[in-house]
Amino acid sequence: KKDLIYLDSYLPLEAKRKLVREMLKVCLDLGFPVFINEKSPLVLRDLDILKKIDERSYVNIGFSIISAIDNEVKEVFEPCSPPVKARFDAMRQVSDNNIMVGTVLMPILPFISDDEENIKCVVKETKVSGGKYVLDAGLTLSGYCKTRYYQALERFDPSLIVEYNKLYNDIEKLREYTAKVHRIVVKYCKNYDLHNHIPRPIEFY
Repeated sequence: KKDLIYLDSYLPLEAKRKLVREMLKVCLDLGFPVFINEKSPLVLRDLDILKKIDERSYVNIGFSIISAIDNEVKEVFEPCSPPVKARFDAMRQVSDNNIMVGTVLMPILPFISDDEENIKCVVKETKVSGGKYVLDAGLTLSGYCKTRYYQALERFDPSLIVEYNKLYNDIEKLREYTAKVHRIVVKYCKNYDLHNHIPRPIEFY
C-alpha cells in the first residue's frame, strides 16, 4: 500500500537546487499521494508536476499561517519567512488549479496569536483565497524548542514568560485553554463554510 508523502522543504536554496521538484517526480512515477505543509510561494513553481500527481493519486497543500497580517508577531516568531499575503496569494493560485488547499494554523501562540479577531481573519482570508479547510493546534514546549521560543518571547514581550509558566505548568488549565481556542476556530470555520479537518474521502484510498 502506498502511504502519503509529507513534504515541507521549500527553503530559499530550493529555488536553485530543485531537490523537492526531483522528489515530486519520483512521487509521480511511483504513484504516491502528497501532502505539502509550506510557507513558501515557491511551491507554485511545481504546479505542473503537482497537477499530474493529483490526477494520478492525490495532492493537498496546507499553507502554514499563524497571523492574518504581516506584523511584529511574524517578524519575531517567523523571521525571514515569506509575507503572509504572498502565502494567501499562492493559496488562491493552487485553488484555481483545482488542488486541495487550506491553512495550517499551527501553532497558535498563547496570548499572542490566539485572539478571536486574528483567528477570524485567518479563517476569512482562507475562504477568500479558495482554501477548503483550517487545521489548528496549540503550541508544545519542551527541550531546545522551549529554550528558543522563550528567547523569542524575551524579544517580543518578556512579561509573557510568567503567563506561559503558569499555563504550561498546569495541565488542566492548558487543556481547558486549548479546547477554548479550538472552539473559536471551529466557530469561524462553520461561519465561513470551511472544514476544520482535511475533507474526506480521498478517492485514492
